[in-house]
Amino acid sequence: MTGLADPTIAILLTGMLVGMSAALLGSFLVLRGNSMLADAISHSILFGIAIAWLLTGQTSGPVQIVGAALSGVLAVFLIETLTRTRRLRDDAAIGLVFPALFSAGVLMINVFARNVHLDEHTVLLGEIGFVWLDTVSIAGLEVPRAMLAMGVMLLLDAAFVLVFYKALKLATFDPDLARSL
Repeated sequence: MTGLADPTIAILLTGMLVGMSAALLGSFLVLRGNSMLADAISHSILFGIAIAWLLTGQTSGPVQIVGAALSGVLAVFLIETLTRTRRLRDDAAIGLVFPALFSAGVLMINVFARNVHLDEHTVLLGEIGFVWLDTVSIAGLEVPRAMLAMGVMLLLDAAFVLVFYKALKLATFDPDLARSL
């Protein structure tokens, strides 16, 4: 097999897109000392997935994605709110919010959705090894959906960094000046 038909190539290309996309924004998080924020968001979405299922009964689809996204936004909001009190540093606020939302999600799944497949293992662990199984045909070429999604995400991240580079740089290296402006 050659090209994208080869599972190894599809997996590697998808992984490269994930790495490039994460590096664009992740470098700013690392420079700001918020590298655990990405981990907090990624685990906090389990709470949103469980809430979306409790409210709608849907185990997948756009409702789950919206629930996950709102839960990620909730995690950042709670972390920022705790940090603004000036009683907790960023890392301590992350250390409180991240396990609280994750634990609440795990508890809700175990109590209310024990026999429902919410695909929380994919959320928690992911499995890049299976990206080559879910493809879409583009101009006669079978392209993994995950590769397309990560390509779009890379373009969105690059556009975001290009448009907001000055603000990102200012907020990263001089947060007090950024706040005052």
